[in-house]
Amino acid sequence: MPYSRDWDAARERLAAWWAGEDIGRPILHIAVPSDETVEYPTPPDSIEARYTDIDYRVALAEARWRSQDYVAEGHFSVYADLGPAIVSAFLGCDIVFQETTSWQMPIVEDWEAWQPHFDPQNRWWRLNLEMTEALAVAGRDRWVTSPNAGDDPFDVMSHLRGPERLCMDILDCPHTIMRVRDWLTQLLMRLYDEQYALLQRLGVDGCSSWMPVWSPGRFAALQCDFSCMVRPEHFRDFIRPPLVALARFLDHCVYHWDGPGALQHFRQLLTIAEIPAIQWVPGEGNRAQTDWPNLLRHIAAHGKALQIYCSPEEVL
Repeated sequence: MPYSRDWDAARERLAAWWAGEDIGRPILHIAVPSDETVEYPTPPDSIEARYTDIDYRVALAEARWRSQDYVAEGHFSVYADLGPAIVSAFLGCDIVFQETTSWQMPIVEDWEAWQPHFDPQNRWWRLNLEMTEALAVAGRDRWVTSPNAGDDPFDVMSHLRGPERLCMDILDCPHTIMRVRDWLTQLLMRLYDEQYALLQRLGVDGCSSWMPVWSPGRFAALQCDFSCMVRPEHFRDFIRPPLVALARFLDHCVYHWDGPGALQHFRQLLTIAEIPAIQWVPGEGNRAQTDWPNLLRHIAAHGKALQIYCSPEEVL
């Protein structure tokens, strides 16, 4: 089955939606439990292996795909998920794995002394490519395997340096931070291109991400969690420029706007013409996404499409 029931028609609607055409209704990603009895693979004993064992990750993707039926524009999307802001690990950080997430141990003591360098033989980068290839081969014509993408230069720097120290660095050595930011922006594009080219060679149709929005071209869910820690003028001067550059580099994108701490940047974010769509996420312990109608209307009034998660009960 190519991604979902009647995928050819769904593909046409998604391509038309990205082109700004009126398809007569919202794009709908609908997943319902399948009738199939699915046996999930036994997780490895090691928490790290649950992230890094390629055979296990492929078997897990297979089970998850079989456990759901996808209708409308729904599809199963998977990628080599080693944790957030993983590019810092590609640059030398050690990864600490936990049950539901991972993080990287900072390695930068002094930005001036740190020499930006990416080693294509980095252990985690090689694993990322190998897992991406394995997922794509196993999922051909069944699910969308996507690049491990969406990192922001400042989220990467936050892992490399530590978020508190990075906040001080913006004040103490702004020009150095901008230099590293620009180098990282170019690296993110390079890494995306290599993964995207690999997936195209393997016959993957289009692109998706952890946010299941299919695109006929290069797509990523952009975000900057670090933005919650800075003032609006710092967002304008430091964070907005790479967001614009990355959005221009991609064919399509959605911005993952995460938590009330990021609301202070609404003027800067909503005036980025290159970002056509917003996913507002209220954050842990806050009201549901659909309980922010005024904010959602405000986003739409700025000409942005909205990506909204909701339950059947909320729709009805």
